[in-house]
Amino acid sequence: MSHEPIRLLRLIARLNVGGPAIHTTLLTHYMKERGYDTRLVAGVEERREGNMLYLAKEKGVEPIILPELGREIRPRRDWIAYKKICRIIEEFRPHILHTHTAKAGALGRLAAGKYGIPVVVHTFHGHVLKGEFGPIKSEVFRRIERYLAKWTDKLIFISETGRDELVAMRVAPPEKFAVVYVGLELEKFRDAKKSRGKIRAELGLAEEDFLVGMVARLASIKNHHEFLEAARRILPEYPKIHFALIGDGPARDTIVAKAAEMGIGPRLHFLGMREDMVQVHADLDLCVLTSKNEGLPVAFLEALSSGTPILGSDVGATRELRKPGFPVGLYALGNVDELVVGIIDAYEGREQYSTSGRESKDEIIRRFSIHRLVDDLDRLYRALLAEKGVSL
Repeated sequence: MSHEPIRLLRLIARLNVGGPAIHTTLLTHYMKERGYDTRLVAGVEERREGNMLYLAKEKGVEPIILPELGREIRPRRDWIAYKKICRIIEEFRPHILHTHTAKAGALGRLAAGKYGIPVVVHTFHGHVLKGEFGPIKSEVFRRIERYLAKWTDKLIFISETGRDELVAMRVAPPEKFAVVYVGLELEKFRDAKKSRGKIRAELGLAEEDFLVGMVARLASIKNHHEFLEAARRILPEYPKIHFALIGDGPARDTIVAKAAEMGIGPRLHFLGMREDMVQVHADLDLCVLTSKNEGLPVAFLEALSSGTPILGSDVGATRELRKPGFPVGLYALGNVDELVVGIIDAYEGREQYSTSGRESKDEIIRRFSIHRLVDDLDRLYRALLAEKGVSL
């Protein structure tokens, strides 16, 4: 007796370089291996964000691209995107719709309500419901999410910290949420340090030079000005420390101009978009994030899997990575003095940090593996289908 495969439609606003694009692409690939009939629908990225279609190609994933779907609110284009999503639902008839990111979550869940899709799931990879916009706009977005939550069977956050924030904002009651940590292909980072040197050679760095990198979109929410200010204070006193920005985005011109104005150009390296993230983490001595908001940063998981220490603003779920002996530092967002102290501490204690990095990476690779994520979601999907009385 043959069973009908579970039809799973995954929707994301854009496959720009970053955690959500990696997450959704890998899930589309690996859920197929579990016997799901799975499709990925995505919009287009903003200027200079870059995309991760190379990963989709590598994994044999062919996303359905909707040119009208994107991050910004554009009523006419959003309406066209909504109608196209409706047509895909009519043709595919999914048992499960799983949306990722705010715009895709809104359009997808509205369409799901229209067609009575049995199971609707939405993942928050982070949120901009406080801090990014003014109080009025933030409250509008919170109300939209509360409304959409009523049309959703399960809301996922990728950390307990983020889940607790959304519950406190009354987006939905606790029982509506599940915490499902991200899962990535981290095994390839385990021996990264063996290939150390290529990027450092490109930059003309000596072995004893200490490279502090920030792997992030060049966008306002990533708060690069604190990274630049820390560099400005540190560079005159520590000639062996260099700084690097890995990524691109709409704020690039502003960041380049600010760095020039601060006079930190010669030891601040703009590496742009890189697909060779194993090599990036092989050559970094410290991975820093100064974000105003985060979910659980992929850059930090990749760094720790490589044995590279991390230092981040105390937002999102970075604190959940802290354990005794793990090379994880935090500073209070806005407190550049603390950030400077953290970078200097990592530089002066680099041998000790290097040892603790080697010792902690196995646990990170295990806790955040793609196979663990697929197991978690497979269980969740099947439980939700059973609750709805959908038998396949």
